[in-house]
Amino acid sequence: MRRRSSSFRVDSCCCGCTLKTGTIIIATLQALGGLGIALAMARNVAAGRAGAGPGAAADEVALVSARNHGLSPPEARAVNRLLADLSVDARALSAAVAALGGMQFVFSVMLIYGANNESAWLVRPWVLFAAGATLLGAGAYVAVALLTWLAGVEGAGAGIIIGLLPACGTMLYFILVVHSFYLQLLEGGPLGRGACAATCAAQNSPVVDLKGPPPAIL
Repeated sequence: MRRRSSSFRVDSCCCGCTLKTGTIIIATLQALGGLGIALAMARNVAAGRAGAGPGAAADEVALVSARNHGLSPPEARAVNRLLADLSVDARALSAAVAALGGMQFVFSVMLIYGANNESAWLVRPWVLFAAGATLLGAGAYVAVALLTWLAGVEGAGAGIIIGLLPACGTMLYFILVVHSFYLQLLEGGPLGRGACAATCAAQNSPVVDLKGPPPAIL
């Protein structure tokens, strides 16, 4: 099948492995990351409901934000106070992030299965979800950074943006690799079973020489 023309594709992963291997590695990392996010945020929600109170849950979220984005605990707590002033419930926010983490886990498991079986229609959902989640996350981070800057929280907005750049860059490369593998699968056949499967089938099929003499019948 003719190679699909696209400028947004690569022929191998950055480590030199094939797109299939790179996709499986990415899917495994994303599955573990999604599961970790879901469990951590669910713990925040449970802590708030167990009597620790919204303040304690918000304080824990603040400390997690500090570790993730290089903010000092006072700066992170200031961000959470700003969110509280905007009537943003820390537990509701944690529940939403936990749901996204669970979705990331499910789509990543689908991606692992789809990559192993070279099924394009199981690979594409992760690409769409990852692109949407990256845009949503980047927009949320930029909004929080802008609000903290307008509120005069010194250093917090810059810290959030600095923490956002490598995360977005990594996710964009992951999406590029998996999307390239998806295109490779489409080139393997109409059902998207993969170039590898198509090649193996072609190698195992008998070859008939139409120009030669007919085979002898014993």
